[in-house]
Amino acid sequence: MGAPTGAVNPQAYAARVLDEQVRALYQSLLPILGVHLLVGGVMVAMLWKLFPGPGLLIWSACLLLMVSVRIVLYWHYKQHAKEGIAQRHSRYFVAGAALSGLLWGVAGVAFFPPVLEYRLFVLFILVGMGAGAVSSLTAYLPAFVAYFPLSLLPVALRLVMTEQPVTIGLGLMTLAYVAALTFFARNISRSLAESWRLRFENLDLVRELSAQKREAEQANRAKSRFLAAASHDLRQPLHAVNLYVSLLDDAQDMPRVRELTARIGQSVGTLQNLFGALLDISKLEAGTLVPEQESFALLPLLDRLGNDFAVEATHRGLHLEIERSEAVVHTDATLLEQILRNYLSNALRYTRAGQVRLRVLSSGDSHRIEVSDTGIGIEPAQQKRIFEEFYQVQAVGRDSGEGLGLGLAIVARAARLLELEIGVRSASGKGSTFFVAVPAGDPARTHATGEVPGEAAPVSTRPLCLLVIDDDPGVRVSTQTALADWGHDSITAASLDDAVGALAGRIPDGIIVDYRLGAGRTGLDVLTELEQNLGPRPAIVITGDVAGEAMQALMASGRPWLHKPVPPAKLRAFVQSVRRAASARSA
Repeated sequence: MGAPTGAVNPQAYAARVLDEQVRALYQSLLPILGVHLLVGGVMVAMLWKLFPGPGLLIWSACLLLMVSVRIVLYWHYKQHAKEGIAQRHSRYFVAGAALSGLLWGVAGVAFFPPVLEYRLFVLFILVGMGAGAVSSLTAYLPAFVAYFPLSLLPVALRLVMTEQPVTIGLGLMTLAYVAALTFFARNISRSLAESWRLRFENLDLVRELSAQKREAEQANRAKSRFLAAASHDLRQPLHAVNLYVSLLDDAQDMPRVRELTARIGQSVGTLQNLFGALLDISKLEAGTLVPEQESFALLPLLDRLGNDFAVEATHRGLHLEIERSEAVVHTDATLLEQILRNYLSNALRYTRAGQVRLRVLSSGDSHRIEVSDTGIGIEPAQQKRIFEEFYQVQAVGRDSGEGLGLGLAIVARAARLLELEIGVRSASGKGSTFFVAVPAGDPARTHATGEVPGEAAPVSTRPLCLLVIDDDPGVRVSTQTALADWGHDSITAASLDDAVGALAGRIPDGIIVDYRLGAGRTGLDVLTELEQNLGPRPAIVITGDVAGEAMQALMASGRPWLHKPVPPAKLRAFVQSVRRAASARSA
């Protein structure tokens, strides 16, 4: 991406300024010629009694010829104005202006009246024509200089050469008038040329900055697309490792091996969290998230957060308090949960002792959700930057091995997308309070978040048969191993054709399918074709994509989906839902 050049090409700007000057001249040419004809006709009529000979007729014919030639040049310029002919037509215009000035200068001398009143009349005409030239010709100084002195100097000199003191005085005043008006015209012309040059410089600067802005935006989108594409391939082995670590931890009884397995699992979990943060920021940058604004009760979300973060808080020796609230809010539930999860995760990460507390403060038409901690706090100078990407608080007690500094950047992006107010209050060593203000919702429009209570159907204990479709062999083997360890059978395949052949007439209880299967096929396509033969089956799509089209297709499908690497607990939860569906079908 180029930087502003800063240097100006004088010749390039001079040519563009000349284009504007010539355009301004020709825009006013027809009115100028009309004034020439009108004033010339009046002068001829007034002087005809004094000069009845052929002189006035010849002068009038020359005036008409001059006007005709300049009109032809005007039309030629209008037809070829975009062909870079400004230099040539500037010369044509200057020549025409000189011819016009000469005609009027000749008239002032050739038809110099013997009567003072008529002399004043002629002088008034020439002075007025000169004053008009200031407004019509100063766009290009050579045109003004070519016309104005030639039109007034002859009559001024003729007045000075008379023997009458009054006439001599008029001549001297006319000479002073010519000098003064030429000086002012020069200044006006320079100012006009400078204003055009500055305008062109500003236009070029705006275009250059706009181009750089587009380049920066394209680079940012390319970065997001690259991250989205790379994350798919990187998530494949991480997904398999995640399952293997979980199985290894469940299978070992030796304390030392379990300790090592736990450390491996912790490292894999950290890596998974980093991928999650990169995924979230990529989705927000790529514009794949479309907010679904609705009214919903906060209580189920608060309970879920309390359950999900309770283990981590206990592991860190902290007291986690999630105050229950009956508040109803109106926003996107998923993005609000993402904001609160990042707040809680940060609070737990940077608190070494004490507590983390979430509470809801209601006031009229909004609810303020606060997450407070007794952690290390944030210096005032750092509070302005904590919502930037990759920025991490520099303080004693911070674990430099945790996080990329993306959590609060994700909060800022999500809040901007939802148009929610966020902020922080903190002091070094005295903890922090992060908040998000959410509009109040309509309780009458809230949707039920759970199933209607009823008599529980008996749950089958028979082993399930699940169809696993993934074009990555490592993922197929790890998923099959995990399902077998959980006591279930599985049929694996790399494509739809492989799956149809492997089923051999069997009907699976559920389907686990990767979104991207190669050859232009997606997991959604495969599920649609399978269900035409098998009927509706519980199914889940596993994906490592964050690209806009993939995410939009998944959201539009209405099917459940998970991002790789999938936590074993979530995969196990899907298997449990398949078991419940199988029990309901057999009941």
